[in-house]
Amino acid sequence: MEMNLLPQILEQLVAEFPHLRPSIRQIPFPSLLGQVENKQTHVAFGIKERQNKSSLYFRELCSAPVACVCSPDHPLAAYDSLTRKQLSGNIIVCSPRQTADTIFTIQNSILAKLSPEQRYFTDTMEGAFTLVKARIGYTLYPDILSAREPGLCYIPVTDLPHLSFGVYYRYDDDHPVLLRFLSLCREMIS
Repeated sequence: MEMNLLPQILEQLVAEFPHLRPSIRQIPFPSLLGQVENKQTHVAFGIKERQNKSSLYFRELCSAPVACVCSPDHPLAAYDSLTRKQLSGNIIVCSPRQTADTIFTIQNSILAKLSPEQRYFTDTMEGAFTLVKARIGYTLYPDILSAREPGLCYIPVTDLPHLSFGVYYRYDDDHPVLLRFLSLCREMIS
């Protein structure tokens, strides 16, 4: 999801800071937070979770509803909103190392009520979205309008909590590029 946010932000940053050489890392979230903590990475997108990294700050960019993400011809796409009880059919779940604990917990509660043949597992969210595009099932994910995957339907699940989406960075990191990045993120998402 975050990759859909970055092109416009990075284009603006490189225009303002021509010597900037961005590096994008896609690794399990706990490892990414460790890299921010150890000053190997400046910032990490994520859902606010309880974390013990005392030198990290979380800046909320938006409060995102959890959505059922499905193909336009999936039976659930006919709804404007859903409840947990209405979620039906095959579910596609991403590894807990690649998705927020809150999302994984919600998905597990739905998985427990399904037969094994209705459960699909992927290692990455990209894999989950690929299976959704292949019309194999639906997944659950925070709905951030500017980060939506094109061609998919996002139906809010009204009885699930909104999630705080934002960026983690070190309290003591006041690098001008980071500060501008944070500003551009807020502009892009709001």
